[in-house]
Amino acid sequence: LFFADAATLSPEEIAAIRERFGNSGRVIVWQGAPGFLKCRDWGRIGKAVGFDIAPMPDYPDGPLECDRDYEAGYREKHLPVPLFSAGSGDPLMRGIRGFFMQSSTVVPYVFPPCWQVRGSGAVTLANYYGTDIPGMAVRRHKDFTEVFIGQPGAVTPQLFRNLAREAGITPSLETDDLFYCGSGLIGVGASTGSGRRMIRFPAGYRKAESLTGHKVEKVTAEGFECVIPYRDFAVFRIE
Repeated sequence: LFFADAATLSPEEIAAIRERFGNSGRVIVWQGAPGFLKCRDWGRIGKAVGFDIAPMPDYPDGPLECDRDYEAGYREKHLPVPLFSAGSGDPLMRGIRGFFMQSSTVVPYVFPPCWQVRGSGAVTLANYYGTDIPGMAVRRHKDFTEVFIGQPGAVTPQLFRNLAREAGITPSLETDDLFYCGSGLIGVGASTGSGRRMIRFPAGYRKAESLTGHKVEKVTAEGFECVIPYRDFAVFRIE
């Protein structure tokens, strides 16, 4: 369960989500501080979300009115420091080094405000660049895992694959290419260069036929391989 923008939840609603879904090997991910538009009591929010969190320095006090804060110049004066992998060796950081996404490619502004994770017994996954301030952390419980990401937008495709593995899900594709699956079809858009892709079957499928002239190779019970040139879009019918 990935909550990318839960800013309007109340602490009680956050706690209810964790109580209901914190089991069965699930992974719960909070990005940004859930509830920050509803409640300014960081102790209550931290208790509800399971992490000891606090805003980064110079976060404005008082009732939050996002548009007015932006107009007042807060955004320009306090651009967020990007998150940088802490090199923890944790499985959630498999294949991840350096920066996470620092700004939006969709809307014309970056993503303040940001939050830090304080001493909560969690494993630090990433710090704010140039500091020792944790901004991404994980806590593992007997029946579930929870992750806090203090900077909105700070994700990568590899992070999502690692989160899926943590929840017992095997990613269908290991590259950052476009991928679609549904209605008996698989589509792969080679946006990361030419080369061979290993494509895993969804559960219950064992056969693939190319509808776009791309040769299906090395078919196993797990999946199949196919060479896809850069910028090609390959479509397969699966059975």
